[in-house]
Amino acid sequence: MILKDFLDEGGDSQAFRKVMRQALQLRPLPYDLLGKIMQRHSKVAKKLATHEGREEMENKARAIMEHICKPSQRALDANHAVGKVADAIRAALPEFKE
Repeated sequence: MILKDFLDEGGDSQAFRKVMRQALQLRPLPYDLLGKIMQRHSKVAKKLATHEGREEMENKARAIMEHICKPSQRALDANHAVGKVADAIRAALPEFKE
């Protein structure tokens, strides 16, 4: 399959895998080409192309960061083993902050 044909036709997932395998075997790696392929066929890239898609991705990223940055329920529970360890760390390190 000619790469230009693949890009012009939008290619199915099977063809996409084949093209990506071939591109990844090239040395040096064709980073510009890989970037163009990913932009055209990536669900994330397609979402980022619209205002609504960018807002959706931003909201998802914000929710993930909030989840990652907050202590877990186990760490907040003083009766749970994880919570007991977290309390011991807080006691041992007075400068420790949430």
